[in-house]
Amino acid sequence: MLLTGLLLLASTGPVCADDLQRYELAKSRYDVGSYDEAVAQFAKLLDSNDASYLEDAKLRRLSRPLYAASLIAIGRTEQADEVIAAILRDEPTFRPEPGLFPQQVTDRFIAVRAKLRDELEVLARERMDRERQTQQAKQQVRAAEARRVAELERLAQEERVVESRSRWIAMVPFGVGQFHNGADGLGWFFAIGQGLAWAGSIASAAVAYDFAAVDCRTYVDPTTGVPADCGELESSFTVARTVNWVSFGSAIALALAGIIEAQVSFVPEIATTRKRELPPKIRVVPQAEASDTGAVFGVELVF
Repeated sequence: MLLTGLLLLASTGPVCADDLQRYELAKSRYDVGSYDEAVAQFAKLLDSNDASYLEDAKLRRLSRPLYAASLIAIGRTEQADEVIAAILRDEPTFRPEPGLFPQQVTDRFIAVRAKLRDELEVLARERMDRERQTQQAKQQVRAAEARRVAELERLAQEERVVESRSRWIAMVPFGVGQFHNGADGLGWFFAIGQGLAWAGSIASAAVAYDFAAVDCRTYVDPTTGVPADCGELESSFTVARTVNWVSFGSAIALALAGIIEAQVSFVPEIATTRKRELPPKIRVVPQAEASDTGAVFGVELVF
């Protein structure tokens, strides 16, 4: 029985040295049959108002059945029943281990359990409910942690790239400022519009120049041999010059409008995201190797 008590203590983790010493002293009285002394010792160890009170919960759990057994041994059955009832209320499924306690102690646990059957069933259901709620809470925490890790992995796979923009480039016409700001639609509008306007201006200027170079008084059409009509030449020159002015003005207006729009809508920075590969997960691979003197076991981390 002493060996079993020590094994139980070893399995429950470290305890306070003073608590362990007081527990062993009280238990030694029980082991040698000095039940009166054992009762006195265990009463102090389990009395929270006494200086010898066991702070360690595991030792208190081990002391209470021994306290009850000592009380039964000296005939204080009613007081033993109170201790047993307290044990069962805290642990409705508790049963003395066979062979560690006399049969009369086991019988008293059976009798008290029968007397408290309804109460213990309620306590057992409440404990099961608490355990189920605890498990559900743990599952929710694990699920939340899994979602958090998944979100972190998603964010880790996205690299945010920030590109700084220049106002000087945004002042370039032909839609360059709009493309620089990321407004591709407006960029194409200004690029095509200004291109057509400048093309019309250059073409109409060339036509107007040709008409202006003609001397209507001496000019004869080389294909028909008909002399030129000065009124018609003047009219054609006027139309070409008007188209040139309109085209040139439109080109200048579109250029200024593009520059102003690019400055008003200027975007200092444009952020983009791009995918990147995550490092592979670490795997633990067990290793075993035989040698002349025995075997070597270990693990290998595979990245």
